[in-house]
Amino acid sequence: TTMGSFVRSEEMRFCQLIVEKEAAFNCVAELGKQPYVQFKDLPKGKQHGQWSYDAHLRPSDYYPPWNGRDWR
Repeated sequence: TTMGSFVRSEEMRFCQLIVEKEAAFNCVAELGKQPYVQFKDLPKGKQHGQWSYDAHLRPSDYYPPWNGRDWR
């Protein structure tokens, strides 16, 4: 299946965003306000708690807990 045909109503594109460390929090915060962006953050080789920005991560009240498949 293609990304656009599995559970999603519109085609999605997977991309990598690289920004300076000092601008990363503000950049991601602004992008997160848009309804068209979904984040996938899985740094290889690091466990939760080892990320440099871990102190800024908090559960979202807007979305229910992610079940590994979709947000429903």
